[in-house]
Order: sequence, then structure tokens, then C-alpha cells
Amino acid sequence: MLGVVRHLADRAREQNPLATHDDVGLEPADAVGELLDVMVPAPFAVADDVNAGEFLQADGKDHVLVHARFELAGFHPAFLAGKEQGADGLGAGQAANHLGGEQREPLQTGGHTDPFFVGLHRAADYSGDPMERKELLHLARQVLTIPTAPYHEHGVQRFVIAHCRQLGLQPRMDRWGNVIVRYVGAPFRARSVRSRPEGRSHRTPPLVLVAHMDHPGFESLGGDRVEFLGGVPPELFPRARIRFGHQTVRVVRVTGRKEMRVSAPVPRGTFGMWDVPAFRLRDGKLHACAIDDVLSVVVILATLSEVVRQRVATHLWGVFTRAEEVGFNGAVEVARSGVVPKAALVISMEMSKQRPWARIGHGPVIRVGDRMTMFDPAAAWFLERAARDAVKAQRALMDGGTCEATTFAGFGYRVGGLCLPLGNYHNIGRGMKPRAEYVSVSDLEGLVKLTVAAARAWRGFSRVGQTLRKVVLDIRCRAPRKLQRCPNLV
Repeated sequence: MLGVVRHLADRAREQNPLATHDDVGLEPADAVGELLDVMVPAPFAVADDVNAGEFLQADGKDHVLVHARFELAGFHPAFLAGKEQGADGLGAGQAANHLGGEQREPLQTGGHTDPFFVGLHRAADYSGDPMERKELLHLARQVLTIPTAPYHEHGVQRFVIAHCRQLGLQPRMDRWGNVIVRYVGAPFRARSVRSRPEGRSHRTPPLVLVAHMDHPGFESLGGDRVEFLGGVPPELFPRARIRFGHQTVRVVRVTGRKEMRVSAPVPRGTFGMWDVPAFRLRDGKLHACAIDDVLSVVVILATLSEVVRQRVATHLWGVFTRAEEVGFNGAVEVARSGVVPKAALVISMEMSKQRPWARIGHGPVIRVGDRMTMFDPAAAWFLERAARDAVKAQRALMDGGTCEATTFAGFGYRVGGLCLPLGNYHNIGRGMKPRAEYVSVSDLEGLVKLTVAAARAWRGFSRVGQTLRKVVLDIRCRAPRKLQRCPNLV
């Protein structure tokens, strides 16, 4: 599998070489049924219906529509130098005020002394207000309206860096343009050895949330020739409208599997996206041109914002990769660089094609595998336990595509997955017409709650194996009688 992953990445890099970047330093109920659900997860794991409640309309309007304004990137707050105002709309002083906290009473842990269960009770016991829906949707609007495509993720990249700096974190960028952000909360800081490279200086390895910053899009080959970067059926191209900055063109002829001619010349190297709404809220759903996987970027940023605000005692990384849609380019470079410790648990954050057994509006999905591989059972066990005290979640095999968890697994990492069920995957709408992708807003809120709960419970992950073994032994104790020794018949 390692060879397959490397081949995909190398082939894509040869066809679309990355621009050179300056190097930036990076230190390197029924117990039996419950157990079977964890160890042999079925592809039909559907949660009960969730009442999403009344949907809070942003800005007090019935429908909010933001057309695909590619010029937005030019004057986005994240790109204005010398401004103290952050990407999340908070000044430096206001952001610092969010770090305040109070002493809490001793925890009630239900008789458990296992750090894993203690961590879960801490997550449930925390009384701080989570990120409000309006705040979360504002962050989503900021990020989703930034144009992006494979090899052209620079706008999202700059926003991520600016937002994390406003949180007081120190994002770093590797030579390929992947962004890595580390949060180390007390008491982990006190256990660090300053002389060691960051990431190898803590007894507890990090929980790593990974998302890619690109979405399938177009690139001009010069004149009226255009190439599509990503995977969609060719039936989606004829007569489709494409937006290149201020210019909108229409496909007039498909000349190859992913090449086509358009109605007007476009400057060579310019990238474009489908001419569909960049952001819209309607009937409890968020519609946007580039939800996969840019909304996962939003989830990680929201999670980092929450752990900073709540001063969570955890070791959490956010990794934002490039050019996933054309061969896992960024994820491969991060995985084989060794910058992520091998003892880490890597969680691939995705927006995954909805399946009959994982439906929109039924909560975030704990992903046990993708089209190519199955993930670590301990990761699913850990995430499911974290979800129980935080949010209603689904657990399912999401085989609509292959995600970056498979990439990291190919390089020897323990991996897991979280996602939201996604409608109009890769902008494939009814009748093979380009349409905006969409997810449930309540699912989005649930995913942020789940990632924050996982971060709070992370200290006990090393005990997951013992916890699972205890469950097995408890099941054995319920047997009518134990096995008797048999005579040796061999």
C-alpha cells in the first residue's frame, strides 16, 4: 500500500509540479454487541433521527447568499498586513480575555480511576459555553469564500496562518506549503525538554487532526484551453460555467478526459471553480462551492480556538495539507518527512459522500474506514467514547472515496477518521449538473463538539487498550460457565 500511495503522489507531482517555496524550519447496552460493533464495525451504522431544532438564520435574514466573489481574497482581513484585528474578528486584547478561567470543584468520575474515563468526565463536566453557532458560521463564511484548487491553496493557507497567530499559536509551513500548528496545554508544557525538537519533547504524543486545503477546480493552460484538477465524471463538463476571478466562461467543447475549451481566453496558470454559490444558508443546511475539504479546515480552526479559550490540558496538532485531490501530495510529504511523531494518532477530517447508512442531519460520523483501508479499532473506540459525552454521532464505513488516513497508514501511522455526510459530493448535482455541496449545520456543530471532547479526553488514550481488554474480560465473566481443560488429542 505504501508503494501505491507513493506512486499516486509522484505521478501527480510530475504532471503538476509545485511552485518552489523557501524552506521554513520544522522540527522534525449489550456488552457483547457493543464489543462486536467496535471490533467488527458494520457498514450499516445509522444513528437515530436527530431533532436539529429551530435553525438560527445568520444576520437575521431568511436566506443569506454570497456569490462566488473571487476578488474577496484580495482584501480579506487575513491578508491585510499590519492589522491587529484577527481573522476571527477579535482584537488581541479581546482574544486574551477569552483565556480566563475559574477554579473548578473536584470531578465526579462515576467511580472510574482510569485516566481515559476521567478525561471523558472532564469533557462532560466542563461548563464553559461552546462556540456559538453564529460564531462558527461566521468562521465558515470567511474560509469557504476564499477561492481554492489543487496547487492553488494559498488564500486558505494565509487565512489559517493568520487565524492561528491570533490565537497565540505558532503555525509553521514546510517546504511544500503544508501548514502545521501545535497546541501544547499545561501540564504538558511543564514536562517538556526545551533542548529537544518540538513534537518530540512531550511524554504524551499528539492527537493530530488533518485536513486538506484544496477542492477540485480548474487551471488555465493558456488561450481557451482549460484542465480540470480532481476527480469528477466527464459528463459534468459540457456547457458548464466556470469562474476565473472576475471572468466567467462556459465550456464549449471537451477535448480530453479532463481537458476542454472554453468560450473566452483565460490567462495561463489562472485557477477557477464552478460558477455556483460560494456560501449559502438555507433550511438548516450550509451550501457552498468548496465544502470538501475546506469545511474541515474550519472545524480544526474552531477546535483550536476552543482548546485555547478553555485552556484544555492536551497535546493537539492541526495539519493542513495541499493538493490532496490530485494524489495526496501534501499528506505524503508530511508523512514521509517524519515531522509527525510515529506515536501520534492521526485523525483524517473529511467531508465524505453521504451513504444510505450515514445520512445528513444524523450527526457527525466516526469513520472506521474508507474505500481502500480500514482504520485503527482503538481510534474508533476512543472517538466513540468521547462522542458519548459530547454529541450524537454515527459510526460507519464511508467508502465513497479514499482519504488522507490511508496515506498516513501507508507510512506506518495509527489512523482514524471523522467526517460529515456530504450532499452533491464534488459538486455533482442531479442530472449531472454542477451544484453547490451541502452539509447539515447541526452536524457541523456536532463535529466541533466531538473534536473538542476528543482533545479533552486525549490524555487517557494510552489506556484504551487496557479499557478494551477489561470490557472483553467483563463479557467473559458473564458466560454461564468457564471452559474446562480438554485432554490433548493431538
